[in-house]
Amino acid sequence: MDVLSASAALTGVLAAGFFDWKLRRIPNWITGVMMCFGLLINTWANGSEGFTYSAFGLVSGILLLYIPFACHGMGGGDVKLLGALGSILGPGLVFKIFLVSALFGGLFSLVVMARNRAMNQTLKRLGGMAWNRLLYFLATGKILAEPGEMLGDNRLTIPYAFAIGCGTMFVLFLL
Repeated sequence: MDVLSASAALTGVLAAGFFDWKLRRIPNWITGVMMCFGLLINTWANGSEGFTYSAFGLVSGILLLYIPFACHGMGGGDVKLLGALGSILGPGLVFKIFLVSALFGGLFSLVVMARNRAMNQTLKRLGGMAWNRLLYFLATGKILAEPGEMLGDNRLTIPYAFAIGCGTMFVLFLL
């Protein structure tokens, strides 16, 4: 990985994390610029192989977060952000970022539950499928609704771009 790609990835996740923290949304222009940059820089550096590498990273990043997104556990901006990182850094690093980000997301979720004194309530709501629901909550920062239960706006959430940003920095600097 070159310095230009690492710098672009870090700049993008910092910007996305800022917007997600302040506004709880990631603007499309951030992820769009990152995706285009990744495709262009990898194609320029390695031709058609670079384009394929970048495109595979983009698709991999999106697919890794598609199920939590489809279950209303995460926003579309988070999905696009991981895809954009994949277009810049490739499929291998985006998978590592995905795993480390899930750990950071779980840690941040536990902190939010503790700060809101919602640990007991959350664990009670997890009910019969406790492990599946706990893993879902740790990975996405949101509570999985019971079948037939309305998804309320009173759910505890975290700005997951912040977890993705921490995961990206951890992978780039420490792995």
